Amino acid sequence: MRDLLIFIFKILLLGATIFLKYFIRTTHEIPFVENVYHSGLGLLMTLLLLNLAYTVIKWVYTRQNKEKKSEHKDNILVGLRNIFIILSAVSTVVGLFGFFGIDIKTLLSTLSIVAAAVALITRDFLVDLMVGIYLGFSRDYEIGDYVKIGEKRGKIMEIGLFKLKLLNDDDDVVLFSNAKVYASEVINYTRRDIRMMSIDFEIDITRISSIDQLERELVNSLTGFRDYIEAGSYSLKIVEVKRDHLDLKFQYRLRELDADMHKSIRRKTVRQVFSSITKREKEANSLD
Repeated sequence: MRDLLIFIFKILLLGATIFLKYFIRTTHEIPFVENVYHSGLGLLMTLLLLNLAYTVIKWVYTRQNKEKKSEHKDNILVGLRNIFIILSAVSTVVGLFGFFGIDIKTLLSTLSIVAAAVALITRDFLVDLMVGIYLGFSRDYEIGDYVKIGEKRGKIMEIGLFKLKLLNDDDDVVLFSNAKVYASEVINYTRRDIRMMSIDFEIDITRISSIDQLERELVNSLTGFRDYIEAGSYSLKIVEVKRDHLDLKFQYRLRELDADMHKSIRRKTVRQVFSSITKREKEANSLD
């Protein structure tokens, strides 16, 4: 009800603004006051039109996609919001120039010259902006997805006009420029079974005699979590064989998606990996 009243108020305010601008003739002795009056009304009218259009489009979209996530996690709405912000900013700049009697044609011709110079200086800024608009509408990854960008993993918290915010497994907030995200290899783990968890690590080849034995040690270390992990879902894979070490991936599937439980299991597994490596080093030293 509150949103409806606000929407009606905006329509009434828009009507009053149009009436004052086009049907009320006013003249002021000071040109600047005249410019501020008409440009201010024009700016207010434009901002109200943009806001009402954004509100209507968002309402229609959410009505047609009731099963969708919240508006803060739906990329279409994020993209619409970004476009609304850009158009509002441009309109505000045009309106402010109008305060000083600079018409749109003069402004555009001036800006076209300035823009060419500014584009050379702020190329990265503009690339981030354009990519931010693209990411806002992209279905490749959305807010809330668990992804890997370059060497960083975490959950996408925000897709902004210039930055993407990632919350990693250590609860640290990592910021990426949109251009870097676009240019990086991105793995979206949410697109597969979101309950499948992976822990990557490496181990010296001389410190391991049997992959199967290491896998059994890891599985046995998680006995206390067997009610939370699907039986038979454990897997220790060799990702890559290097000259002096192995890149390994230990995977398991949770019965239910629980972030806190995943952190506890991950912490236990990492400690077990450390214990296994330390144990083998001691055995190797004792033999020496």
